[in-house]
Amino acid sequence: MPTKSTPSETPDSYRAAFLDCGLRYGRRFGSKSGYFRENPGCRYVPNACVYMRDRTCAWRGDLDLATQSDVSGLVSASRLLNRKLYVMREQTNDNLRALPMRWMVENALATIWRGQMVAAGHYPQLPTLLDDSVLSRTPMKPSKP
Repeated sequence: MPTKSTPSETPDSYRAAFLDCGLRYGRRFGSKSGYFRENPGCRYVPNACVYMRDRTCAWRGDLDLATQSDVSGLVSASRLLNRKLYVMREQTNDNLRALPMRWMVENALATIWRGQMVAAGHYPQLPTLLDDSVLSRTPMKPSKP
């Protein structure tokens, strides 16, 4: 059965743990393009969903996986909850329970466990996808070497 956690459905203990670690549930950075422009080299994940192994959505909001504060907040939350955390894109939330666990592990943008970010996968594609998306809506075309 598909589940979608909203702030009222997310257990208060999870929300409190993330808040104690500096990550307010549902936080937003504002304009995606503005954030990329103001923070070159960022690893911005708009509307990220942080899941646990049982596919419970423990946290939602904007993350920048290149900032020490966000990474340390995720690491601290993982320690506090004593759970492995999977950072996923927003679009993955609809039928996650129907997918095998292997799919979640392989498609997580980051996996946090035992005091560190143990894996960061699939993220390098995001800036390229964003660039292609922006270029497709503008008259500018990429220069060819």
